[in-house]
Amino acid sequence: MPRSEPLYGWVVVFAAAVLSGLGLGGLASLAVFLKPLAAEFGWSRGNVSMAYMIGSISTAVVGVYFGRIADLHGVRALAWIGAGVFGYCFVALSFQTSLWHLYAVFALFGGLGISTTLIPLTSAVSHWFTANRGLAVGIATAGAAVGQATVPFIAGLLIVAFGWRTAFLYLGLWFLAIGAAAAALVRDREASDEFSGDDERVVLRSSFVGPLPPRHAITWVSTAAIFCCICMVIPLVHVAALANDRGIDPEQAAGIMMTMVLSGAAGRFIAGKISDLTGALPTYMFVSLLQTAAVLWFTQVSTNTGFYLVGVIFGLGFGGVMTSFLLTIRSLLPAKMAGRGMAIVILFGWIGMGTGAYTGGLLFDVTGDYFSSYALAALSGVINLTILCALFLRLRNAGGGRAYAA
Repeated sequence: MPRSEPLYGWVVVFAAAVLSGLGLGGLASLAVFLKPLAAEFGWSRGNVSMAYMIGSISTAVVGVYFGRIADLHGVRALAWIGAGVFGYCFVALSFQTSLWHLYAVFALFGGLGISTTLIPLTSAVSHWFTANRGLAVGIATAGAAVGQATVPFIAGLLIVAFGWRTAFLYLGLWFLAIGAAAAALVRDREASDEFSGDDERVVLRSSFVGPLPPRHAITWVSTAAIFCCICMVIPLVHVAALANDRGIDPEQAAGIMMTMVLSGAAGRFIAGKISDLTGALPTYMFVSLLQTAAVLWFTQVSTNTGFYLVGVIFGLGFGGVMTSFLLTIRSLLPAKMAGRGMAIVILFGWIGMGTGAYTGGLLFDVTGDYFSSYALAALSGVINLTILCALFLRLRNAGGGRAYAA
């Protein structure tokens, strides 16, 4: 029988949501510092935005190591490290005078900040829950989306009021205080493989008992994640420019982007709950279908209302994907491999994000229109769905004919 779910697990969910929001929100806030930094130092916007890529790469690569550390030693110490690094990095950025300083700090922010909190804490949350695992992971990952929407907004207000240096300083102190409070709430729970019990309901909703070797499971989900994230990132990076090209003013275009991100936060929560009811992989397939169906419609709308409508639908899909692919790999692995497995899948997801963001812009440069970019996104979504359907059938066969999910 599965273990009981102590109420303190929800406290850990809250702490994970807060720390994830600080990490990804801090990384996303570079967008509002881009213009002030370029104006202050004469750097190109491309040079400034390179810091985002550096932070993303360091998060993805180093995250695999810290996922393994979380599996072996727990996450309490990692949470404190991440909180301290978040605060230190933004305070340090208030004193920056050179481009290499900006790059080094964002490498540290990703490599010792986000990588010690995002996936390790998501893995830790999964150990506290069985029947409500999807809901718990959905809430924890929704914190990241809320941070991506709110931290840049607050940073923009601080820049207008006090200037960019003071904005970095205040954000750093805020990160340190809030991050330390959240880290103090984090507790580890020993991982256990609940599938060794007799609860058929949990087995059906989560995975078969040992349906695939762990290496094979990671390969399947990581491959799907590459194409899933190519489909996801092209609208995330290019929707504001597409809206501008269709005559939408910049303020409204920014509002469309904000709506997509907030809808994505709701999608993470909803997908987590659906996963508890229907299973992780079926949920991943459904939200991938929603994301893929919505992505090409961006090129078919030209009104503000149309962009907002498609943005909400797309946000629900991509947000659901962010939760469900983590739940899928978690359900297919032994509990003591959860952190490492999630980190590897996220690594390949970042590869897809980087590839899609660049290729989407390149196709626009070549063709002068975004249709081919969004067509690539839709094609990638179809490939992702094809892989997931093949995985579903593979798992069904491995289960001796039992249905994969109720």
